[in-house]
Amino acid sequence: MNRTSLGLCIMSMCTAKALSSLGSSIPPLAPGMRRIFIVRHGQTDWNVQRRIQGGGADLELNKMGEAQAAAAAAELANVGPFSVVASSHLVRAKRTADHIAIKHPDARRIVDERFGEMRFGKFEGAELGADAEAAKEFRAIKKSWIEQGRVDLEWPCSPGSSTEVGESPQACADRGRAGIEALLKVGAEDDAVDETLPMAVVAHGAFNKLLISSLLWNDVRRSSELEQSNVAINVLDFDPANGSFEARILNYHEHAKDLQ
Repeated sequence: MNRTSLGLCIMSMCTAKALSSLGSSIPPLAPGMRRIFIVRHGQTDWNVQRRIQGGGADLELNKMGEAQAAAAAAELANVGPFSVVASSHLVRAKRTADHIAIKHPDARRIVDERFGEMRFGKFEGAELGADAEAAKEFRAIKKSWIEQGRVDLEWPCSPGSSTEVGESPQACADRGRAGIEALLKVGAEDDAVDETLPMAVVAHGAFNKLLISSLLWNDVRRSSELEQSNVAINVLDFDPANGSFEARILNYHEHAKDLQ
């Protein structure tokens, strides 16, 4: 997908209020292609507090998050049925996926740690808006990924910490790709799973951006071009003939905009 195509995709997001549903926003699936819906989890209290919520923080959805997950499930009920509903192992993603799976009772429910959120090391739980020094260091690390191409640079951990884990953007994207590749093989290995039906994966904000930029462009630096709202839906089509992915829509979240 080139930058022009991405621009058109983003334009479709901006004009989505004129569209009746997600189903009317995406084209029919071409013969031989596989469709994957990549979804972000619903809201948690840390989202409201604007704290860094990485893979080491296992928070539940708050009341709004539950409503958002139900809205996403209702939206996705119109584009199924799904063959698989997969999610991260973290509660916020699992709960969102469970809402979706209720609407697709024949789908295989899969939980995979490879879809967990990025590990942010010492920044997990940080409120960058209240800590200028932490915010400066955080931005400098992200800048080094984008401008210097240091995509193997891990988030630092506190000296002596035995619990913090820092992960690089490339490592996060690579494990996500491995998870997607495993899902694409499920139908081939299990006759009970219909390969012609779409799949859903519920994961996390930073993770989704890194995974999508890797799948579309093989370049995690371009994750900075993407947005992921709570319960955002991204639609990617996979071509088994050449192993490529194409975005159909990114960051669709009309279903959650009117929630209070």
